[in-house]
Amino acid sequence: MGLREKYESHHKCVYTLEAINAAVHLSARYIPDRHLPDKAIDLIDEAGSRARMESSKRKKKKQTSVLSKSPNDYWQEIRTVQALHEASLATRLAENDEKSSLEENEILISDPSLVSSDNEITVVGPEDIATVASFWSGIPVNKLTADERMLLVDLDEQLKKRVIGQDEAVAAICRAVKRSRVGLNDPDRPIAAMLFCGPTGVGKTELTKALAASYFGSESAMLRLDMSEYMERHTVSKLIGSPPGYVGYGEGGTLTEAIRKRPFTVVLLDEIEKAHPDIFNILLQLFEDGHLTDSQGRRVSFKNALVVMTSNVGSAAIAKGRHNSFGFFTDEDESASYVGLKALVMEELKGYFRPELLNRIDEVVVFRPLEKPEVQLLFVYLISYIHGASQLLSSAPLLHLNSHIINLGYKSKPQCYPSEVRFHFLSLQMLAILDIMLHEVKERLASLGIGLEVSEAIMDLICEQGYDRSYGARPLRRAVTLIIEDLVSESLLSGEYEAGDIAVIDVESSGNPVVSNKSNRRIELSDRSSKL
Repeated sequence: MGLREKYESHHKCVYTLEAINAAVHLSARYIPDRHLPDKAIDLIDEAGSRARMESSKRKKKKQTSVLSKSPNDYWQEIRTVQALHEASLATRLAENDEKSSLEENEILISDPSLVSSDNEITVVGPEDIATVASFWSGIPVNKLTADERMLLVDLDEQLKKRVIGQDEAVAAICRAVKRSRVGLNDPDRPIAAMLFCGPTGVGKTELTKALAASYFGSESAMLRLDMSEYMERHTVSKLIGSPPGYVGYGEGGTLTEAIRKRPFTVVLLDEIEKAHPDIFNILLQLFEDGHLTDSQGRRVSFKNALVVMTSNVGSAAIAKGRHNSFGFFTDEDESASYVGLKALVMEELKGYFRPELLNRIDEVVVFRPLEKPEVQLLFVYLISYIHGASQLLSSAPLLHLNSHIINLGYKSKPQCYPSEVRFHFLSLQMLAILDIMLHEVKERLASLGIGLEVSEAIMDLICEQGYDRSYGARPLRRAVTLIIEDLVSESLLSGEYEAGDIAVIDVESSGNPVVSNKSNRRIELSDRSSKL
């Protein structure tokens, strides 16, 4: 009798071949701090124990309703269980080697331990193995059993829904994840070690959160360490744990303990340029060997972790590079511009970080600054030159600069051209970011049973007040708080709304935002909507 049969006899269950394969695959990938075959056997053991407990619970539920069934119902259940049992035995016999003795097959057929006491066969499948592996590793079970191929194909689209205007950064991080998944990267190193550079508020941290949510299961799979807390030499011990004889020995390090408990995660080292130089010595080992040894001598593997460092180094060079180039760019011009920006940033990085650290980083990604949603004082003859036409432009044409298409509205040809025309357009990037922020506000209001509608004038006002080239999208969030959240909060506290109402925010003639109740329309309340 093999190991599989022994566990089946002990737990009164049947393991499918897919469950055995899943135990080996999932334990090898997601439980790096233990060794095969021990960890795979433990997965099988615990999955069988859980399945037997669930079977006992189902049996008790059936016993409570024993008087409500007719004899015909019981005979039907007996026939169904008997058919399942015969099919299971036939499969087991087919899997046996042809050289198996007749006595072994007879024992297999006559073994009553494969059937639980209530004649119900308990089958342990790959889903049961994945549930146990999820409990051990902290990875959501749906991510272990999902079709990762489809997940990876759509990963860039999922990230672009949350991070606007940073296609190069999204492409770089998707390439790293795909290399790791197909097995082309170094198996002894982290999934990737990346450095995100750019001005504040352009999406560096948001992209890391989006990756944690989309691929690693949830945003809680991201470990964020603020490097401004590691500016002193002695703070190095906080990462791997205090040495023997010092306060805190035995508690484990902030970094090593988190990865040991949850190896499949994203590590975000925020503002890495502020860290003490001794921190970089630890990162050298992490990036090269893919593991760290904590203060208690335990080896912690980082091969299932993706390390992202953020830095504001090069922000001045990025701003200077963008200011020196103005106009309408083609795809080739934009690509050349990005390469030039990256070269400027790399020169500044060489002054901050040692060459051996930069050499171990898989990719340096430069984040573009968010552009101002307004172009002023564009001459008519310039537009006429672009279009080869001499028509008067409307007072507010629409320019799709991101797709490199200029779509302009025209009026009838005038007697003479004005000297200059002022063009207003909202950047697609800013509108997309604003749409994400408004969606979050709407979800929070929906939990209170309140709907929300905003006018185009309000969106224009938010983009106008919330744009700051130096600070990126964070002022936009503050504008949403000031113009929408504060206004709605006052109305809710004053009792102007009840569950099901829709709050409409618009701009009055004086230019100030105003909120009103759309009394002729109501929203449908869900079960999770709370009463005001």
